[in-house]
Amino acid sequence: MALLHCHFPSAALAVQASMYVILPDPKAGQDPYRPIPTLTLLHGLSDDADFAAWSIR
Repeated sequence: MALLHCHFPSAALAVQASMYVILPDPKAGQDPYRPIPTLTLLHGLSDDADFAAWSIR
């Protein structure tokens, strides 16, 4: 599994935003380039500095 933490400028929010991406390891025999099912969780600017409050509640 890979955990990526990215920072990027958000023109819509006019702030530096961040996101976490978790990529699973491919299972034996699976195409590593297959599309990966995605779950997107959107949370507001009121969370803690790294926007991860949802993951520890």
